[in-house]
Amino acid sequence: MGRGDVIMANTIQVSNNKTHKFRFLATYVMAPTAHVVVFYVKDDGEVVADTIDIELQGPLQNFVSLCNFSADNKTMSKRK
Repeated sequence: MGRGDVIMANTIQVSNNKTHKFRFLATYVMAPTAHVVVFYVKDDGEVVADTIDIELQGPLQNFVSLCNFSADNKTMSKRK
């Protein structure tokens, strides 16, 4: 999300891994802060979600990588 609008939405099929890495292109419409929302649905139907805010600075049109989202520690880290 950027500036209150959904900029990109995607479904990623992930096997039974505890982590998954994905990338997206940071664009001007996401600045100054991109809000990334990730979620999954457990086998029992419970929805588990997390968010992270990414401050975008400098020239845009750069890829952003997110990794280390884990249900065990319920945190998500980011790398630019």
